[in-house]
Amino acid sequence: QPFHCATTRFPDDHLVEAVPTSSVPNCDDCPSGKTVIYDHCKAHPEWVDIGALPDYPRRVCDERGLNSSVCLDHTDNLHDDRVFLFRGTQDRCYKPGSVENVQHLYSMFLDKPNAQIRMVNTISYTHVFPQNKTKIPGKEHGYDGPGECLRWIYPGIKPATDFKRENIYNYNQAEFMEAIPGVGINGRGHLYIPDACKPSPKAGADADATFVLDKVEPCRLMILAAGCDGFGGYIEDFAKYAESNDIVLLQPCVGGHVDSFRYRGAHEIKRGMLDVYGQLGRDYTMKSAPHMKFVGQVLEKLSGW
Repeated sequence: QPFHCATTRFPDDHLVEAVPTSSVPNCDDCPSGKTVIYDHCKAHPEWVDIGALPDYPRRVCDERGLNSSVCLDHTDNLHDDRVFLFRGTQDRCYKPGSVENVQHLYSMFLDKPNAQIRMVNTISYTHVFPQNKTKIPGKEHGYDGPGECLRWIYPGIKPATDFKRENIYNYNQAEFMEAIPGVGINGRGHLYIPDACKPSPKAGADADATFVLDKVEPCRLMILAAGCDGFGGYIEDFAKYAESNDIVLLQPCVGGHVDSFRYRGAHEIKRGMLDVYGQLGRDYTMKSAPHMKFVGQVLEKLSGW
């Protein structure tokens, strides 16, 4: 769904009582005691005011400047990006028009939207992550969603190869759970490091020596934050491309304990999802949001920034 859409009230929205079962504890411009319908941007895309979508990131972030400590980034940095979007024609969760609204939002920030956005919305899938092993109804084959996405984002990447189990690393997320308690952070996260991106000891150094990368060119980093039940599923398909294209995969995992007293309406967080509904706070799209802060801390730890 479009950025910050879940908590935005549009003129055509139907309002409901703001109670814990509404799953929308925070709503911009809603009267006291009222909130928008859960998933209104996906279930009722016709209610979304497309022209108003860029207002929030431009008004809240651009006017505060590039060096703001609250925003994820300046919208100007989207101008030359490439965007891949997918919706199966039988998807009953994302109604027709919902992902197209995301396309419209990106179009307002990109230099050449027709050349920079690829929208795939003609394949007969339900609400699934498209993979080769996910057969298209009536067909003998699936759709390589990770590969098609990466080929669009990184033109000229190499074909997939076998990923290596020994290149999967589980890391302890306890320090992040302690720093930001009760918001659903998982105890473990995952990291995939291709052979070409692994550090190696300096020549002649002992096993405890400082490690340095042999590569002259840096490896890419792809962040796939989500609820995790081990390293598997579509992540393995991304790992096949990561191994052959020198891409490190970082998977900060949610799906841990949620403080139900403090976050009474955080039903999706309890289901192991990232906070894309503002259930942990109004600032859910900012650096200060619990899940955004968590991912940022993991990235800082990994990169040493």
